[in-house]
Amino acid sequence: MQASGDMGNVDVQINGKSVANNLGWRQTFPTPTTSYSSVKAGTVHYQEFATGTASPALVDTQLGLSAKTFYTIITAGEESSGTVGTILLTDDHVAPAAGELRVRFVNAASTLGPVDLSFTSGSNGLPPPVPALGYKSSTSYLSFTGTSIQLCVNWAGAALPGGGLSGVGNPCPLTVILQFKTPPQNSMTFVIVDPPSVPPDPSQSGGFTLTGPTFASLPF
Repeated sequence: MQASGDMGNVDVQINGKSVANNLGWRQTFPTPTTSYSSVKAGTVHYQEFATGTASPALVDTQLGLSAKTFYTIITAGEESSGTVGTILLTDDHVAPAAGELRVRFVNAASTLGPVDLSFTSGSNGLPPPVPALGYKSSTSYLSFTGTSIQLCVNWAGAALPGGGLSGVGNPCPLTVILQFKTPPQNSMTFVIVDPPSVPPDPSQSGGFTLTGPTFASLPF
């Protein structure tokens, strides 16, 4: 996933081989309807370049990959502030139990800082709060009963109400509700990302103006 708010669209290479082109903010490759890209296990050279260029590399790092393992790579942070980095997640593809949701949460927002996550819902079976989820950090997969999750995002260590993200009301500084008609058959990843500070790709429908963190989801 390209989750950096100011890098613009990128081409992605692994070991010098192209694996994705023109990947925009909050876009993923492969898309949810295709399979994973296969690479050899071991240490791989991961690079991202501004679309249509071959230099300089905006992201240039080494990643250790194990055999027979599924991974998600997220590019996060802001180029302008020098906080761009990669997040390597291991996808386990365990199906949720009947009547449950199975979700993990990732803090890919460099401008947000560490956050506390707490959960409320109309259903029983809530996981405990997650304290101080830092930038480039992820929870494990968490299970919820029912078809909805209400998530409260707050500055790490700040008391509720108040002391939270600007522009949103009490008692929770930032509330996110995930609602499904029926529980998905697969686990999901929910990513907190920086807002874009570059114009969106004209090929993408709609326009937007964001001043605070926003969100993206992945179907695994």
